[in-house]
Amino acid sequence: MSKEFKLPELGENIESADVLTVLVSEGDNITLEQSIIEIETDKATIEVPSNISGTVKKISVKAGDNVKVGQTILILEEDTPTKTDSKKKTEDKPTVKTENKTTEPKIEKTKEIKSSEQKTID
Repeated sequence: MSKEFKLPELGENIESADVLTVLVSEGDNITLEQSIIEIETDKATIEVPSNISGTVKKISVKAGDNVKVGQTILILEEDTPTKTDSKKKTEDKPTVKTENKTTEPKIEKTKEIKSSEQKTID
């Protein structure tokens, strides 16, 4: 599923910033909190981290662009486990081998109780 990564709120009264560097390329796999772009505001230079992980499908900005808060920076294809991935995970689990040993049933000796030895429970 595709997700847009938009420029987040940067601080009080900051409505836009200039893109200094795009730190990822189309086709890159990015992780949560990985820096995506480096921007410059009136007050500071900031590396903006991703709030989602996935594969970069399209980059909508380039160095030198002025971007506004809420503007789409890039589009990601979110990482989702596929059926083959989950199947592979089960195949990777080690198997435990057990030996089939036949054991003879345990025979316990019983004592026969005579009727005179029996007790009644009320």
